[in-house]
Amino acid sequence: MKILFMPDTGTAGTAERIPNLKRILSKRHSIIGVKPVAVKGSSRSRFLKFIERVYEPLKLREICSHLQDIDLVFASQNRSALPARMIAEKLKRPLVFDSHGNPELLCANMSAGPVFRMRNVYPEKKLLEKARRIITVSEIDKAAYVKMGFAADRIDVIPTCINFDEVKITSKKQAREELWIAHERPIVLFFAAYTYAPNMEAVRYINKELAPAVPHADIFLAGRGDIRDEHAGNVTYKGFVKDLGLLISAADICIAPIWHGVGILEKVLQMMAYARPTIVTPFAKLGIPELDDGRNCFFADTKEAFTQKVVSLLEAPDSAQQTAENGAKLISERYNWPLYEERLFRAIERS
Repeated sequence: MKILFMPDTGTAGTAERIPNLKRILSKRHSIIGVKPVAVKGSSRSRFLKFIERVYEPLKLREICSHLQDIDLVFASQNRSALPARMIAEKLKRPLVFDSHGNPELLCANMSAGPVFRMRNVYPEKKLLEKARRIITVSEIDKAAYVKMGFAADRIDVIPTCINFDEVKITSKKQAREELWIAHERPIVLFFAAYTYAPNMEAVRYINKELAPAVPHADIFLAGRGDIRDEHAGNVTYKGFVKDLGLLISAADICIAPIWHGVGILEKVLQMMAYARPTIVTPFAKLGIPELDDGRNCFFADTKEAFTQKVVSLLEAPDSAQQTAENGAKLISERYNWPLYEERLFRAIERS
């Protein structure tokens, strides 16, 4: 089968969902990737972002309209839904949409108002009416799509995972040596894409509440996005880190102070896969229901409790190691991409 895959964001060196879906599908099918179309300057202008959303489907339709030998159109992320639907309709080919999270759940978790709901729920519902199949990340998200009116037998659940065989755990001492971290101070690590509002909320919490409570520790922030504004004295922005696994191995504790959003937190999967003590909020359990406080991770219900949990784990990090190892075992057994390859193939072949 020849599949038009949108967007093609690359494949190398990433744990992100889209490249892994493309990698898996390419094992059995011929893939034609369509790279995202960007209007220069759109990252800084709401008007240009709007223009980009209009420009992208028109440009992609022009580029792809001659691809008559395509058997199926596969779209991941909301941004690809409109151009993918236009192309699928023009070519009279089935459309499969991969949802990273249900928009109704997003609105509920963020206590969104009617304007936000109108901009997110209604457009996605209309766009997905023509999709032959919908893939989503959890049973909770599937139930939300059914509530929106989509038939349950059109929806497949394929969680976001990691490639556990590629996880190379390094001792904390060796990791720090390779990263030229000379000191022995405890390290608390958070990483994210800083274009997402819940992640920026986490950054504000880290600087204003967590950092002052752990002056004896260094807090590292890693990931894409421009957050080079002034941080607390013990907070360091590392930017995009090529070998994220090495940085995770160098940390004493990993944290995910994310209080709302949608879907599965990939960062939590990565933190736990490297057997680092990981502190999460109840939101993480919505996407990863097997999370169990004290058994494979650590929970904190409030920001105050989160701060206290970090303080207590820094005082006795070795006591958390068994919990961390249980977390790695969970990821290897339940959130490992090879476990879901056949399910993805079946979803495509039923389309």
